[in-house]
Parts: sequence; C-alpha cells; structure tokens
Amino acid sequence: IKFANERVPAAIEVESGAAANKSVGVDLSGTYKRLSCRGSAVFGLEYRNEEKDLYIYVLPDPVRIDTDRLVLASSPSYRDAPHKVLVDFGVMAPEWGLVGKEQVDYFA
Repeated sequence: IKFANERVPAAIEVESGAAANKSVGVDLSGTYKRLSCRGSAVFGLEYRNEEKDLYIYVLPDPVRIDTDRLVLASSPSYRDAPHKVLVDFGVMAPEWGLVGKEQVDYFA
C-alpha cells in the first residue's frame, strides 16, 4: 500500500480574543503541539496545549455520511465530544496545513 506524502504541522498557534474567551469560559490562546499517538486519534492527528490541558483533533462523523470536523475540546477523546467541545472549527480542508519547516511527516 502506498500512502500520499501527507504533511501536517508539528504545532498549531491559536489566538482567541476576549469575546471568544468569554463565550467558552476559558482562554483558548496558545501553542498546541502534536502528540505522538497515531492509533488512538482519528487520522493520527491530535494536538495538546499542555499549559491549559486543551486539545485539537478531528471529530469524525460516526455514520461516515457527513464530513469530519476539526474541534478544540477539553477532553482528548472524540468520544467525549458531545460534552467537551469548546470550539468547532468546521470542515477540514487541505489548506489548513503549513508549508515549510513547521511540518512533520504524517506517518513519522
């Protein structure tokens, strides 16, 4: 099996303003670093802000009819998503990745 040479960011910077922080009740700003887990997270993509114990990951559509969504949550598991998602970034798109030294190999 050959896989595409997928590239994903090693870290994601999130900046949130006062209005966003007030609506979710927590400051979401900070650096979210990619975790080394590959089998427990959808697409092997999960990021964590260690200071605030917040996570960014892909929330899959369980029926596989709709699209997967990128979310920020207070729990590392998408199984807790109905109660723990703080921000829904929306549908994943190819342009969300970075180009350059910030990237790491997807399957590394």
